[in-house]
Amino acid sequence: MRQAGLLLLLIPACAGGGRSAGELAERCEGCHEDAAAEHAASRHAVAATSPVFLALVDEAQRSWKAGAFCLGCHRPAGGTEAGLGCLTCHAAYGNLGPGDGALLLDEGGPVRAAAVSGRAPHEVAPGGFLVSADLCGTCHQVEGPGPFREGPLDHWRASSAAARGETCQRCHMRGGEGAVTHRPVGLVGGSVAEVQALLSSAVRLSVAREGDDAVARLTAVADGHPTPDGAAFLRAVWLDLEVDGAVVATSWLSARLMAGAREVALPTEADRAELRGLAPGEVRTVRAPAGARARACLRFQRYPPALVEALGLDPAEAGPVVDVACAEYPGPT
Repeated sequence: MRQAGLLLLLIPACAGGGRSAGELAERCEGCHEDAAAEHAASRHAVAATSPVFLALVDEAQRSWKAGAFCLGCHRPAGGTEAGLGCLTCHAAYGNLGPGDGALLLDEGGPVRAAAVSGRAPHEVAPGGFLVSADLCGTCHQVEGPGPFREGPLDHWRASSAAARGETCQRCHMRGGEGAVTHRPVGLVGGSVAEVQALLSSAVRLSVAREGDDAVARLTAVADGHPTPDGAAFLRAVWLDLEVDGAVVATSWLSARLMAGAREVALPTEADRAELRGLAPGEVRTVRAPAGARARACLRFQRYPPALVEALGLDPAEAGPVVDVACAEYPGPT
């Protein structure tokens, strides 16, 4: 009898019934504890609460009257006060067009799932949209004010990965395409360790002495979109070449914010974002006069320190500098 009563409670709990998305998410957590824990550890769960985001929303509102636009993706339909919720993805069945958070939800309908087992105590439907690139593109394709023009979905559609039928989930979700998982990894989410792992799998790095020069070569082996992509000016990704212990050359992969010919720290000051990401298959070469030893490192920081400073935030918000991949000569002995 206790089990039957639980089933009766669960069925209406997964439908809308006038409850808020946050209340429904709490109901989901009662049975889906592992998924809830994975989601809670993701950047999606707190997309609307980070100090950098909140400060940028204030800047966007002051300069462009566009604060509400930002919340369309950072606190979307089916979300909670903190960010994305269970319904954001599992009640979504389409969008009003690619980009800008225009999700279509059926909060009172079946729960969308990657696969249907037939054992759920509530209605479940196979979610083609749930496992598609269009779901991710709904928020990660942006036509916003200033430099907030992000095209990962367009880049993916033109890629060889798309031609093979591979979607965003293959690289950006634990377990790959079709997996039942809730912790995305990548530059817009996940822990620093997950970002490090994703970036290191996307590139191949070497350094060698060629005549009088030390030459570093960074090759993009991920072919779904440039590395990095999206709002890459909100991240810091760069290649350093060190000779005899000193950095002698740097090449930026993250986008730079520009106002005319001048680099600026805030997107509200910029007239464009100068893209410097590594296109699929592209080889970036950095060279300098050779020394006895040379080391090349691809490095990452969650936010550019200049952005954090310009927003008046604690410098610690920029996060640590992480070595994603390194190569050197002579090699380790």
